[in-house]
Amino acid sequence: SPFTTNHTKSSTNMASKAALFKPLALNTGTTLLNRIGLSAMTRTRATIDTNIPTDLFPVYYGQRTTKGSLLVTECTQVNQRGRGYARSPGLYNEARQQGWAKTAEAVHAKGGVLYVQLFHAGRVAHSSLLNGKPPVAPSPLAPAGTIFGLKGDQFPYETPLELTEKEIEQTIKDFARSSRLAIEAGLDGVELHAANGYLIQQFLASKTNK
Repeated sequence: SPFTTNHTKSSTNMASKAALFKPLALNTGTTLLNRIGLSAMTRTRATIDTNIPTDLFPVYYGQRTTKGSLLVTECTQVNQRGRGYARSPGLYNEARQQGWAKTAEAVHAKGGVLYVQLFHAGRVAHSSLLNGKPPVAPSPLAPAGTIFGLKGDQFPYETPLELTEKEIEQTIKDFARSSRLAIEAGLDGVELHAANGYLIQQFLASKTNK
C-alpha cells in the first residue's frame, strides 16, 4: 500500500542518517566519531615561491574541525617537479613539514583527525611553475587545453618529458618520503591522489601511457 511504501522509505532514510553518526574504526588505530568528513579541496594558499604552508592553513582546517571528524587536505606535491598549481603546498623537506605540523596541531586541538593528500601533477603542469623545467609524464604526450602559470597567465599545455626508470623509482621514493614526513609532523594518515589525470592515473591509463 502507499502507506507501507512511504513508511519503508522513511525508515530507510532514518537508518541511513543514523549510520552517518556511527563511529568508524580506522586500521591506523584511530576511531572516528562519525562518518562525515572534509574532502580534499584545492585552496592555493601556500607561499608562491617556496610552496610552504602559511599561517592560513591551521586557521582554515581548524575552523572546519569537529571532534572525532576526518579532514583530508588539499593536494600536496611530493617534490618540486610535481607542482601543478601556483601556491599549492608541498611536503618534501623540513620547512614544508613545519607548516603542516602547525596545521595538525590546530586540528588535533579540536579533536579532529587529519590526513594529507599527496600527489604529483605529472603532465598537468607547466614550466612556469617548475623553475623553467618541462613537466614529466609516463609518455611525451601533451594534454589538450591551457593551464594557469605562476603569475596567473594562461599557457597551452607543454609536451612533457618521458620519465626514465631511474626517475620513476625516485618519484616512488618521494611519495614514501612525503608520507614519512607527514606522520612525523603529527598528521594521522595519508591519501594518495590517483585520479583527475595526475601522474599516478597517467601511468594507469592507456591514453597517457604508451
